[in-house]
Amino acid sequence: MCCLKNIFVLIGVLLILNCLNYETRLNQATGISMIEVITDKQGNPIDQFNLDGRLFINTTDIDKIAENIIFNQTEINDIQNLKEKLHTEEEYAKLQESGKKCFYGLNCLYGLNSMDGLINKEKFKQSQSSSINQTIIDNDQFNRYLGDENMYRFFKLDNGLKVFLVSNNLLYTSSLSLGIEVGSANDPEGIDGVSYLLTQELFKKESNVTNETDFRKLLDDNNGYFNVESNKFSTIYSYDIKSKYFQLSVNAFKKRLEKVITWSSLDESISEVAKLTELFKNVYTLQEIQLKRSLSNSSHIFSRFPYGTNETLREIPSKNNLSLQEEIIKFKKNYYSPHLMVLSISTSLSLDTTEELVRNTFSDLINTGIYPEKPEELSGNVTHPYDTLIGKYIEVKSPTPEAYITMEFPIPNQSKLWRYKLGSYAKYFLTQRFQNGFLDKMTKQGWIREIEVDVINNDTGFSNLVIKAILVDSDRNKLLRVVQAIFATLDAVKTAKYNKHLDEQIRRVEQGILKQYKSTGYYRYSKNIVKSFLESGCSPENILLVPYELEVIDHSYVRMILEYLNPFNMVLTFSSNSFSRNSKDFLLSSEIYGESGWGRFSRKFVSFLRTIRRTFLRAKPGEYPNFMIEKYLNANYLITDIPTKILDILEGSTQELAFEYLGFNITEIVINYPKQYKIYTYDIPPQVHPQLLVESLASYIKYTSNTTEDIDEALMNKVLSGFNEFVSPIAYSTFYFPINVGVPKISLNSRIIIQPKSLVVYGFQSLPKTNAKLVTLSYLFMKSFKYATPPEYRDCIVENSYKSISELQNSFLGIEFRWTNYTSSFDDFFSTVFNGLRKYNSYINKNHFDRAKSDFESIINNISSLNSKTLAEYTSFETLNFYMMTPSMFIQAIKSVKFKDVVDFASYIIKMGTIESLVIGNCTPMQVNSYLLKIGRILNRDLVNTSDLTHLRLLNNSTRIITGWDTNHTEYSNFNLQDSPKSSITSNQRSELNNNTIVDSQNYLGNYSSTNITRKVTIVESSEKTFLTEGYYKGKWTNRINMDTLPKEYKNIFYLKKCSNSNEDLSVVYMEIQVGEYSEEMFAFLKLVVNLDIQSSFKQFTSSDYPNTVFEILPYSIGTSYLLLKIMISSAEYSIIKLTSLAVQFYNKYFALVTPLISRDEFKKGINRAVTSIEIPHINMEELLDQYSSSLLDRKSDPNWKYIQVAYLLNLNYNEFLNKWGVFVKPAKVLISILKTHVSAIEIAEANSFQLEGYNRINSTSIVKKAAIENNFISY
Repeated sequence: MCCLKNIFVLIGVLLILNCLNYETRLNQATGISMIEVITDKQGNPIDQFNLDGRLFINTTDIDKIAENIIFNQTEINDIQNLKEKLHTEEEYAKLQESGKKCFYGLNCLYGLNSMDGLINKEKFKQSQSSSINQTIIDNDQFNRYLGDENMYRFFKLDNGLKVFLVSNNLLYTSSLSLGIEVGSANDPEGIDGVSYLLTQELFKKESNVTNETDFRKLLDDNNGYFNVESNKFSTIYSYDIKSKYFQLSVNAFKKRLEKVITWSSLDESISEVAKLTELFKNVYTLQEIQLKRSLSNSSHIFSRFPYGTNETLREIPSKNNLSLQEEIIKFKKNYYSPHLMVLSISTSLSLDTTEELVRNTFSDLINTGIYPEKPEELSGNVTHPYDTLIGKYIEVKSPTPEAYITMEFPIPNQSKLWRYKLGSYAKYFLTQRFQNGFLDKMTKQGWIREIEVDVINNDTGFSNLVIKAILVDSDRNKLLRVVQAIFATLDAVKTAKYNKHLDEQIRRVEQGILKQYKSTGYYRYSKNIVKSFLESGCSPENILLVPYELEVIDHSYVRMILEYLNPFNMVLTFSSNSFSRNSKDFLLSSEIYGESGWGRFSRKFVSFLRTIRRTFLRAKPGEYPNFMIEKYLNANYLITDIPTKILDILEGSTQELAFEYLGFNITEIVINYPKQYKIYTYDIPPQVHPQLLVESLASYIKYTSNTTEDIDEALMNKVLSGFNEFVSPIAYSTFYFPINVGVPKISLNSRIIIQPKSLVVYGFQSLPKTNAKLVTLSYLFMKSFKYATPPEYRDCIVENSYKSISELQNSFLGIEFRWTNYTSSFDDFFSTVFNGLRKYNSYINKNHFDRAKSDFESIINNISSLNSKTLAEYTSFETLNFYMMTPSMFIQAIKSVKFKDVVDFASYIIKMGTIESLVIGNCTPMQVNSYLLKIGRILNRDLVNTSDLTHLRLLNNSTRIITGWDTNHTEYSNFNLQDSPKSSITSNQRSELNNNTIVDSQNYLGNYSSTNITRKVTIVESSEKTFLTEGYYKGKWTNRINMDTLPKEYKNIFYLKKCSNSNEDLSVVYMEIQVGEYSEEMFAFLKLVVNLDIQSSFKQFTSSDYPNTVFEILPYSIGTSYLLLKIMISSAEYSIIKLTSLAVQFYNKYFALVTPLISRDEFKKGINRAVTSIEIPHINMEELLDQYSSSLLDRKSDPNWKYIQVAYLLNLNYNEFLNKWGVFVKPAKVLISILKTHVSAIEIAEANSFQLEGYNRINSTSIVKKAAIENNFISY
């Protein structure tokens, strides 16, 4: 023991000597002085290393000793500086009286100017509102944003109920939200959870209900949705339902509000609430919120537990002789009064119809005139509940692998300052992904994945500005480095020289982000109106502006808010599922101190000794690894003070440090604002989906000219005679979708393609052998161009990784570009690509061609040996498609193609091909049209001056192609597409084909001739098909056999094949179910099917017999012709006979039943999953581009397909779903079984003799084709 004591004393002496090393201290970034003598309260010196015979001392003491040794925390000058920073209690009291605001936790670092001026300004605006005493406000009195075509109305009933109505005939469903100005803060004294219990009691699902008009039964039977939000000072009930049941549902909802509360029913609700509270223990976000409540100032009403438990609702009332039933009845009678209510309805019904419904239903509610206590009355003198948390570091265990830090800064209450959203300025610089911005730099460093900034206005009367950074991994090593970088960036933001242009830019960006997520499709729109009204207290005509408004403001108020973002006014939380050491050890060993040499070594060495010492001591509760547990929702946490030295260092994090760490330079962003960060779409009418560019141009003229006329011939002609005197012909095949998510980026998908039938017209035989050569030429055209293009743009040239011949056969002839980046860099990309295409013959060389040819040969070689899954899909394709290419065709084609062939082919495609495009993002329709005109000039394609509606919606301008061909025929006459030197079609035949084509084109164009152009084009017109009906999709040679036209014996066919890939050891069963003709509604239904929990059903069905079997299911469309459901089952362990039987048995049990094994609850979950998969909340630009390019450019579907599909799903009820399931009872099916490579001869023999009941086993893929010919098959 004495020996160990002497060792530790010796180590301590060495560390002191090291700390006195002057040279080392000079090299330290933080400039720490020499250590001073430590004294006790009486001024007596303390020997820090006299352990009095004890091996170890109190943990807290040694923490302080180590901190003092390493960082000189008690150096006299530091203490004096700290005293100068802080105000005394007397000075603090005077500062409060003067009206200046201070940080809430410490006695105050410095006073801040009051926001009273801004608050008074807002109060004055409210008092001057023309509608302040109006009981009815009509649609034209509402303040709204450009393009908002909803109809609005506000009125107030005689009993005090305030009502907002929203009408739009495009709404998916009708929704209602009722807000009541009372919540858990108003629970009776001594009983927590009464308000929450009442919400469950009034609207719970009753058992054995037979009444068809019961509210919850009505919702369940018609795919309705119900939600209740219980806050401290408000309660909001929301639901939505199919519009045809809405009037019935409103009356049912009202009856629930009037429900008589009995003890037996209430007792059941208490048990249900207790169960819900137990479930909340598994919801991490709720756990963390409750943790902050429990750690906050107990004198503030925020700290009160809002939910109920058996203890709070049964044991405590019983112990205190309180009648819960009486208290809850009294609570409801007093506070569920119309003068405390605001009702919002969004519906497809008319305003007049809805108003009449509301007046008839809610006018008899009785006004009690009783008002609940307000937040300031319940919280006393406590301004902010976080005053006990300032300067704390909290670590919370979370069940998720994602680790993140949360920095919370108490700020003055912002709920009434909804016009200004002062936190948006900090949010802009921290979260926007502009080039060389903070987020861009941090993600490139590998420190964080994402960062979120928001101002949280709590209804108990306080606000926090919250910065949340999601870390790359669960380790804490970079935690303080990230915090330091954030403070350094904030310093740059605070000190930047703002101007009105930059302020306007920030305002537009942040407002655009808020507006982007506006939705009228769900209950949340009506709910947002209620929340906005309750939280802001704004005048009714401004209610639509509350979530989105960002009014110009004196920048001094912005700086005022930014000053609150200070380390000494921060609560820091780290959430992770992985912890490895004590919080204090971690903080004291941080890299942000900036020492070098012996200083760093001494700090790490002491940290190492502390770790060793802790291994010999039993940790106290609250010390790692003994996490404390929050009382109600069981959050596991540790909490400690952030060392003052760390706070000092963080406060000293300046913009110079941001530049040193990240290369972040605020001046670059400010200077480059006009070009790089301009948001063009701010004044562009919003669109709910992409539409043809010519229609967007018409919409723009309509809104900018303030005309109310429909987009008809006259208005369209204004467009066509407008910008640059005419619209680019390419605008008729270009879809445009302006979105503003605050990022100055655009996403582009553009294709130059040619239809194979167009080549046939000019004398090229449409045979699989010839088509294989065309595909080969197309690939070489694309890949040679890609090799010639500068490396920074090569990834923008789309190259498919072909895995089978069917994928090659499905490819189009041409080239495709996909680009997503900042608008400022678009010009370089545009110029490089299209100028390269213009001079293709000199842009590429023989070397590029040879490399492309080698790549294609590798593709063909790899295709010859497919894995089991790819082989299964390919075999199905081969069985049901009439024309098939083969590897030998491609091998022969690649041998015969010469460099000149590729150049000639490319020249033809570039000159004559159809250009189809999709443009998404921050650009105006005029800009897009301007670039399309440039494309026409660069590629010399401006052959037609479009001045009328003749070619509207005609994407394949055959007339223009033919004209080009006739005038330039000799330029492209040397295509070497045939194996023989001469074409098998004579010149007379070719002329005949040309003439026929011209006649056909003219006949088609007759529908849009100048004598028939009075048809009006509306923005929301979804039934019109935008593309020519060709019976093809992305695969131009796909001629799928319609199995419904085959004889009965070919309705269900089975084909077995052995895999030849030597590396494949997987058996696969692949089933294609032919569901029916394409429709957006049917496609939505299939998306619902695959979003049901079929995986669990499959596992349950297979039980333990097939534990390692993989099940996959996917909906698939053949263009807009036919729909399939694909099912694949694979395993490396089981015989192909077992797998095939399993697949058929599962299909027969799960799908082929008239009544499917799907519960009502799983149906509703499936609806929610399917809708989410279609809408993809908060989708990014690249995901949006993928989604719409596949639907518009590949599938040629309706531009408004999202609305059609979501509306169908939300209006589908359970009974309709059960009836629709009948499509799976007796559909045509093809089943392909692929036998894995390495199997025994016995298994092969058994497989060859296997017969599948109910299926016609075929031995050749040609059998079905022969049957199709004999029965005059119909192809798709």
